[in-house]
Amino acid sequence: MRAQELTLSYAGRAVLTDLTFELRRGAITAVIGVNGCGKSTLLRALAGLHVPSAGTLTGPAQSPPIVRRRELAYLPQRLPDQPALSVREFVMMSAGSPTRWFPSQEATQRAQEALELLQLNDLSERPCAALSGGEYRRVALAACFAQGARWLVLDEPCAGLDLHQAARFMGCVRTWLKGQRDRGVVVVVHDLNLCAQYADECLLIDAGTLQAQGPADELLSSAALETAYGSLQRFRHPQRDHLVILGEAP
Repeated sequence: MRAQELTLSYAGRAVLTDLTFELRRGAITAVIGVNGCGKSTLLRALAGLHVPSAGTLTGPAQSPPIVRRRELAYLPQRLPDQPALSVREFVMMSAGSPTRWFPSQEATQRAQEALELLQLNDLSERPCAALSGGEYRRVALAACFAQGARWLVLDEPCAGLDLHQAARFMGCVRTWLKGQRDRGVVVVVHDLNLCAQYADECLLIDAGTLQAQGPADELLSSAALETAYGSLQRFRHPQRDHLVILGEAP
């Protein structure tokens, strides 16, 4: 997916201007920035749900919806209400083709693999309405996996999850991507420590523009991050060697 001098607007007011970037397959690209900087708007555009007011955007967003769902799976920041379906039925519905009455064997296999990857087999017969918020978010990710798309576009997928579940969630995304050079992930992440542990690339948005992009470890160590977020404390984890990022000391 590529953007060239992309501008995104609401009611004639530009929210993001002149964004130029390329998202590569085989990588988790984290979109970071403070609240309200336009991250969700960018992901909606990548998913084909927000029409650019200027510039070009190439990739699945340009495809008709029936084609796009085979290329891209989108997980919104605010999930829809839990449906009157079991977990398995919900994931199977995402795996199946909208043009077929019954799912194919391939779709059934994708759904089962997604349930296993997210460790949802024990919940598979439970109604979605009986799930906790964190469980439902895992089910929604399983539905994205089961869709069989090559791109995942995830908007704050770890919102509301505890530390253990957030790490587990991102670990599943990493497992889904591992060794699959034709797949790619774009994810909005607010927890910069999760970003440091799981992202390969970063796009840093601030003041309506793309301020920096590049390998996650380099960008998270850069001065541009502090310009966007304010005073930060950064150091290497003594055992795991990944970057640890803390806000200004109280």
